[in-house]
Amino acid sequence: MSKNRNEWPLVKKAVFALFTILLVFATAEAGLRAASRIVRSGHASANPYAGAPIAHEELRILCLGDGFTEGAGTNRRHLSYPEQLARILATTDSTSTVLDESDRPFVEAPKDGIPTTETDFDFIVRAARGRGSNELLRELPRLLETIRPSLVLVLTGSTNEGYALDSTDFINFRLSRLRVYKGLKIALNRLRALVPRDSLPRLLREPASSGRAGDLQREKLLATVFEEDLRGIARICRAAGVTPVLQSYPNELVAGLRKGHAELVRRVAAEEKAIAVDHFSRWKSYRAKYGEAAIFSLDRVHPNGFGYGLMARDIAFALDDAGLVPRGIPSGGEVDALLSNLRNEAVARANNPHTRALLLYERGEIDEALALLVSLHRKQPANTAVSLELGTLYELLGHRSSVRRTYRATLDALPGSESGGLVKRRLDELDRLEELQRR
Repeated sequence: MSKNRNEWPLVKKAVFALFTILLVFATAEAGLRAASRIVRSGHASANPYAGAPIAHEELRILCLGDGFTEGAGTNRRHLSYPEQLARILATTDSTSTVLDESDRPFVEAPKDGIPTTETDFDFIVRAARGRGSNELLRELPRLLETIRPSLVLVLTGSTNEGYALDSTDFINFRLSRLRVYKGLKIALNRLRALVPRDSLPRLLREPASSGRAGDLQREKLLATVFEEDLRGIARICRAAGVTPVLQSYPNELVAGLRKGHAELVRRVAAEEKAIAVDHFSRWKSYRAKYGEAAIFSLDRVHPNGFGYGLMARDIAFALDDAGLVPRGIPSGGEVDALLSNLRNEAVARANNPHTRALLLYERGEIDEALALLVSLHRKQPANTAVSLELGTLYELLGHRSSVRRTYRATLDALPGSESGGLVKRRLDELDRLEELQRR
């Protein structure tokens, strides 16, 4: 009994020491958070762009995103949403230029750091398939300094599900939200810079190894990470005097968050004083009005040229409603006619016959697309890519059995080939499905 009595003071001391440490930590955290609020409010009051959208006489627009911004699913050089948005804005008695990341002056700054053009609307597209929100956040400060845009259009999150999140990511992310942790990390980084690497203990010299945690709170963590990335993008833009425009995807099922992406984008935009363009909500009516085949590409994930035009149209009207387009934009009917002409031009400009055929199909000219593909098939040798593309196209035309019969007869008249045989087998499958449906 005496031994237990002697141990109690030690336990009390340990509890008191732990309580003291937690109290000091909580006080430091509260103080740092209060100081950061004061600093941020000071920056906001000094920044004339902190409270409202920014109107500029000349717009330089930076488009950030993944394959949806790049124009996957259509002719990206002519029918991506940045291309079509540039055309809409160019109707306001001005000109426009769209440059992608291959145009080096807009990625690597000129000597004076300011890109020079003679246009009123410059679109700089920084997009690539597979690029996630954390990559955009990481490279945004450099892009803002190099390009100096007035608007940043952001559409991101569809590839976030591919992030390899493990237990180390989970713990580090939670810790990174604490100001005390950030301060200790800064001090540690400075220590590493001052002290020779070889003299540091191994724990300080090398990062901890990752340990897999499976799907530990994966969906919740992905949503939290994406929200933090999106807020970071909006805040960095605001601090630089740039208006952020946050977009949701037309098809929410492709987003890395699956459900809730559009709602999260709307909420972050409202709280961070950004402009929200909710494609997801708008496309519910577009599906009912046009049908999915008319607005989505063959992969049924990305929009086609017409679908990207709908996105560009909604963005243009959102920017105009916010007072960001100095001269205004044409009426809805004029915009629709303009985009229709643009799609026609894209067909004429398309050098790749596959692309031209698919653009003709998008435009509803099925017989012309059929004739072009038959001509292509007649000239080229057996090719798996060609056969798959043809098979996909005619799978979409499955309800048109007369078209299938005409195309089958054309293939039968051609010299035998692997690709022709593959397409005919797929057409046979469609015929069998139709027969089963009739029964």
